[in-house]
This record gives sequence, structure tokens and C-alpha cells, in this order.
Amino acid sequence: MLTLTVALTLTIAAAAHAHRGAQRPHWIDPFAWAVAICETGKGHNHPDARHRSSSYGGAWGWFIGTWQVDRYAGMPRFPWNATLRQQYRVFLRGRERGRYWGCIAHGGYRSWM
Repeated sequence: MLTLTVALTLTIAAAAHAHRGAQRPHWIDPFAWAVAICETGKGHNHPDARHRSSSYGGAWGWFIGTWQVDRYAGMPRFPWNATLRQQYRVFLRGRERGRYWGCIAHGGYRSWM
């Protein structure tokens, strides 16, 4: 039993460490990554792409109505069902359209750059 407990503890600790140390994919620019971490990173070093609440979701914390307007044809109805690559494309589109993100407006993303 002790061996199982130690193995489980080490596995959980390794998973938590990997969670904190996630690296930015090369295809996401540093600014976008910093905004996503600020919006949904929950204090970790990467965004929560599966984040969801009743009104907001995805790695960049979209208001669901905004996601549905900005998403490309054929993309999932909700951001948490989209891949990170799809979410990034929609983030870029939202930026082009002048969408609001609190972490951009208030400069919170700067601490993650």
C-alpha cells in the first residue's frame, strides 16, 4: 500500500509540474500566449483551453456570443470544444475586429511576457 501511495503521489506531482511548465507552441505569438495565460491560466504558466463557465470559455476566455460571431464556419459552437489552434485563429480574428479582453485593456498580460 505504501508503494502505491508513493507512486501515486509522484505521478500527481509530475503532472502538476508539467502543468506549470507548459511551453508556448511555436505557432502562437508571445503576446497572444500572455493574454491567454492572463485570462484563463489560473496562476499557471499556460492557458486553460478547456475553461468553461455559463458565459465565458476557451483559452482566451471568450464571451460565448462573441465566440459564436467570430468563429470560422465549421468550428465548434463553444470555444472549449475547439482545438487550441482553432481558438488561436479566432483570437487573431477577434483582435482584428477590435474585441475586448480585460487582460489587454488593463495590461495584466504584461506580467506573463
